[in-house]
Amino acid sequence: MEKRKVQKFGPSSLCVSLPKAWTQSLNVKPGDAVYIVQETDALRITTRVDSDEHEVKTYTINCDYIESPNQLERLIVAIYMMGVDTITISSAQRIPSQTLEVIRTIVHKLVGANLTESTEQDVVIDHFIAPSQLNVLTLLQKQSTITSTMLHESLEGLLSLNTTFADDCIKREHEADSLYFLITRLVFNLQQKQSSPMKSETRLSPASIRLITKNLERIADCAEYIAKVTLNLDNIRDEINIQELKKMTTLYHTVKRLYKMATDSLFSGNITTANNAADLRRKIDTELWSQLPEIRIP
Repeated sequence: MEKRKVQKFGPSSLCVSLPKAWTQSLNVKPGDAVYIVQETDALRITTRVDSDEHEVKTYTINCDYIESPNQLERLIVAIYMMGVDTITISSAQRIPSQTLEVIRTIVHKLVGANLTESTEQDVVIDHFIAPSQLNVLTLLQKQSTITSTMLHESLEGLLSLNTTFADDCIKREHEADSLYFLITRLVFNLQQKQSSPMKSETRLSPASIRLITKNLERIADCAEYIAKVTLNLDNIRDEINIQELKKMTTLYHTVKRLYKMATDSLFSGNITTANNAADLRRKIDTELWSQLPEIRIP
């Protein structure tokens, strides 16, 4: 066994050199591609794609044609969710520091992604987690738990005008987005292959998983919005009728119960619970229509 020291490479990456004897025996030269397979507590480096591993995908973005930081961020996220393993952002000129900061910020939201190369004109983002190492049902359960927590914190914060709850909810949005991006990426990989190595261990179809993760992400977004409203209301706290806010308490507890019933039925497969959740949703809609007829509930 040979011991090698891990060194820092760039602002957020670590690297270790390859043994010379290994590179010579396999004729590995600078610029060649090698593939890293995560195996529990070890990494296996190989010069070929194993038959049980997905095909490595690459994509290059020319940032000279990018019109805004938001466009670049959305493009990187979209490419990541499409299952691309290596994303290269290049420019004919020096990449501006503002662009580099956008790239670093979004990479922190992409599970398994790291900046592995950064020069004046090129930035490379690699993804190191193989689909075979992930369980989509476990990821959905984690996303559901985070969303539930955000829903609780946002509504509790609103009803009590508690800015601490609101702040905590907003801080969780980063993790909620990360799980949504990762699950969508896995589903895309699954749909690209008839026989995918992704560990689903669930009867849910890829389309169902995609629909569920998207709706969980929407709930998290709504919770974040409510939390931001709470922070704004704190500035006019003295002008707010607290009793009017407290009238929402019953609806709040009903929504929490509905969320729990829906997610419990999803992960247990209990049709009775799912049916009761659907009935409760219709009841909530009816009550809201009677109180706020001008608002359409989707």
